[in-house]
Amino acid sequence: MKTFSLKIIITTALVITGILTATATNYYTAKDGKWNQKNTWAGKNKPNWVGSGDTVFVDHNIELNNTTIAGVIIISQNGSITGNGNLNINSTGEVIAENNISVKHLKVWGGSLTTNSDLEVSHHIDITDAGSVLVEGALINGKNVTLNSGVTLEVVGGASSISGNLNINGGTLIIGGDFVISGQTKIHSGSDITK
Repeated sequence: MKTFSLKIIITTALVITGILTATATNYYTAKDGKWNQKNTWAGKNKPNWVGSGDTVFVDHNIELNNTTIAGVIIISQNGSITGNGNLNINSTGEVIAENNISVKHLKVWGGSLTTNSDLEVSHHIDITDAGSVLVEGALINGKNVTLNSGVTLEVVGGASSISGNLNINGGTLIIGGDFVISGQTKIHSGSDITK
C-alpha cells in the first residue's frame, strides 16, 4: 500500500514538472516600445507574466509597466528597461543587464538583479528573503533603501546616492565607489557595510 502511494506521488510530481516545463516561453523584443504593447514583441507575443522557466530577451529600449519576474530577463548592450513602473523580482526571478535599468520601485524578494551599468530607482528599493543586487555602475535612488536579513546590495563603481533613508535590517551593503546618503542611516544588529 505504501509503495503504491509513493508511486502515485512521484508520478503526479513528474506530470506537474512536465506541465510547468512545457509552458516555459522565450520572449524577444522586436523594437523600442512599451512592455505592455504587443507590437513591441516579436510575433506580438508579449509577456503578461514572466513565469518560472520563461526567459525575456531585451534588445531594445523598453518602457516598463508594473511587472513581476519569476523567470529570467536578459538585457543586452542595445537594450534597456526604463519607465515609471515597478519591477518585482521573486525568489525564482533573475534580471541580467548589460545596460541601464531605470524604474520607479524595485522589490527583490529572493531573486537577483545584476547590471553591468547603472541602476536608477526613483522611489524605493526593498530587498528581502535572501535577494541580491549587484550594480557595476552607479546606484541612484530617489527615496529609501531597505536591506533585510540575509540580503546583499553590492555597488561596485560610479558615484552613487540615496536621496532618502538607508535601513539595514541584517543585510549587507558592499560599496566600491563614492556613496552619498542624504537621509538617515539605520544599521541594525547583524548588518554589515563593507567598503
